Amino acid sequence: MKINNKYLHIAIIVIGIIFISLGAFHTNLWFDESYSVGMANHSFEEIWTIGSHDVHPVLYYWILRIAGTLTGGGF
Repeated sequence: MKINNKYLHIAIIVIGIIFISLGAFHTNLWFDESYSVGMANHSFEEIWTIGSHDVHPVLYYWILRIAGTLTGGGF
């Protein structure tokens, strides 16, 4: 029995979409998000000190800290 290539490709695409979509439905924070939340929980001075040893821009964490404070995010 020969499988039509068209249907095989469609099946592979559907299976790929399912596997990619599975990660979108969990509530856990990934490492990047948890690192950002951890940095935003520090004071502005601590963010500057820690950020000076990091490759990420400090301004991002400062903005995240301000946004969290304004929206009641607990930062």
